[in-house]
Amino acid sequence: MATFGQKLREIRLKINFPQARFAAIIGVSDTQYQRYEYDESEPTLKVLKMICHSFNVNANYLLGLSDEVILHPDNPYTATTIPLPMD
Repeated sequence: MATFGQKLREIRLKINFPQARFAAIIGVSDTQYQRYEYDESEPTLKVLKMICHSFNVNANYLLGLSDEVILHPDNPYTATTIPLPMD
């Protein structure tokens, strides 16, 4: 099963954002964002909500409770479904 950091990276790459842009949108430093992607740190509830709200990402996906994340059509960045990688 993919980790939180792997899922976060997958979403970022799917919308073709550099780490710095993604970090700025969710309100964290570049270094802190890198820690999330490398599973060295976990976001606060406030940051998790910001990720979900900013990118219309299902929190259940990020938390490992769902098999796919749907980026909704009203998402300003993309409108697609990101399937889980085959483990």
